[in-house]
Amino acid sequence: MKHYKKILSCLVSGVLFFSMSSSFSSSVDASTGTRYYRRHDCSSSNPASYYPYSLYFSSSLTSSELPRTIIGNNDMVRDYDTSVVRLSCGGTGFIVDEHTIATAAHCVYSSNAFLDIDISIIDTDNSVIDTIEPTYIHVPSAYISPPQGQSSSYYDYALISVEENLHDYGMFQLAVARDNYIANSGSVVVSGFPQSYPSGYSNADWGIRFKASGTLNSSYSSNNYRLWYTADTAGGDSGGPVYVQEGVSANNTLYEYKSVIGIHTNGTYEGGSYNSGVRITDDILKFYYENNYII
Repeated sequence: MKHYKKILSCLVSGVLFFSMSSSFSSSVDASTGTRYYRRHDCSSSNPASYYPYSLYFSSSLTSSELPRTIIGNNDMVRDYDTSVVRLSCGGTGFIVDEHTIATAAHCVYSSNAFLDIDISIIDTDNSVIDTIEPTYIHVPSAYISPPQGQSSSYYDYALISVEENLHDYGMFQLAVARDNYIANSGSVVVSGFPQSYPSGYSNADWGIRFKASGTLNSSYSSNNYRLWYTADTAGGDSGGPVYVQEGVSANNTLYEYKSVIGIHTNGTYEGGSYNSGVRITDDILKFYYENNYII
């Protein structure tokens, strides 16, 4: 995996952005010192086979699968971002590096085995540009066997590596949302391939990319593992990016940034008021950007 030394470190509305950084700085840390992972070689005929490894991250910072939910009216609209990809399991992923796709762990692992999946790159007209087979799939060991007193949903994130170069399809940067951004009900967008569409679209053919916007809920997003938000989602959106979209003006030019602060996984919390996902932390940044076991 390539390591990019150039750091994009502009703070916008309480979100610290990163661009393939080799060093991280934020105010959120969910680290317990070491996290353990399982890497599955997709060429293996044994779906339960894996190679165990660990990633250690030292920091001195200061600071069960449920149905997805339409909250009120269905506010999803078409999304044309080719860096949001479709998984054959009926889930979503998104490109974060030339050879790396992020998704939810439950989209690639179930019943004590890694799933046999492929990845479809979908054009803006909903046609399949390319279908790609993964090389390796990585999931946290804590997702499979959570530490005592913790939920597997805290670790519902995964990494898919591929041989093909994904550069031409675009990619998201990962970011860490500062606590004050969540506390002030910051806005987010969730994108994916839902199996239930807004009015005017047929649900007969799964595979159309949609997105919806909403606000973060600080009451339930106060821990370092999960985010809760009002953005509409539906089954199939799991593994999709939860991102902040910001415009930054410099030298009379407006630059648009889409920075992922979470990975969508669940819905129907508090009577269907919020959907939820894994919160991006320092440990997760290291997992995707500073992982020597990618290939």
